[in-house]
Amino acid sequence: MTLFKRHRVAISLFVFAAVFITLAVSSYVRESATWDEPQHLVAGDSALKFHDYRTDPEHPPFIRMWAALPLLGMDNIKFDIQKIDTTTSAAWVLGGQFFFCHDILYVANDADRLLYAARFMIVLLGVMLGVLVFCWAHELFGFWPAIITLGLYTIEPNLLAHSRLVTTDLGVTCFVFGTMYFLWRTARRLSMGNLCGLVAFFTLAQISKFSAVLLGPMVVVLLVVRACQRRPWRTSIGRADELSARSAKLGAAL
Repeated sequence: MTLFKRHRVAISLFVFAAVFITLAVSSYVRESATWDEPQHLVAGDSALKFHDYRTDPEHPPFIRMWAALPLLGMDNIKFDIQKIDTTTSAAWVLGGQFFFCHDILYVANDADRLLYAARFMIVLLGVMLGVLVFCWAHELFGFWPAIITLGLYTIEPNLLAHSRLVTTDLGVTCFVFGTMYFLWRTARRLSMGNLCGLVAFFTLAQISKFSAVLLGPMVVVLLVVRACQRRPWRTSIGRADELSARSAKLGAAL
């Protein structure tokens, strides 16, 4: 890629990030919390500060902890973790945890201050997903089709709506998409960079939402399909430039 093309891509992605962040932030500062945002945020803060995972444990903790990162740098956040110990298990499961999260966010603290900081972290994941969408479209179709794709992504209502909420939906979407993107790249060329991207996004998806376990059989099946294809598998790992024998390709898939 020439220097001009690199600058063109960099400027396009910068403009996208600026517009997307502006749209998301200007929207979320006018919206109150959804019913589940207090649970996600308090659970993430509890996991980060106290290594306590008892609050709403229906999801893995990563995205919640990611959203709660800015809270580590904030002063005067009141969080009485001992209230969990004084609640019976039955009362906690049947609704006590929801009242606990509501009280932490709305009674003990400034809800907007905590919520806006956490929402911005999810917006950053929305930007990452947009960059991945652009990269895949750029490799498939070229620069201008990728720009059109990115423009549609920027104003897509569902993506904008979920990228400004402290939930697990946008994050796991980003990581699942990243997994499939790097799997596609790996199927084209087996390299350390593509493998690292595949492993990183696959792992992030698993620790973000339990439904991401479906990625496991999907990745296995698609790798086996690639190994069984007749065309050689290009590689930059090892001495060979490509793998032609089916056994070698199956070994690489493994």
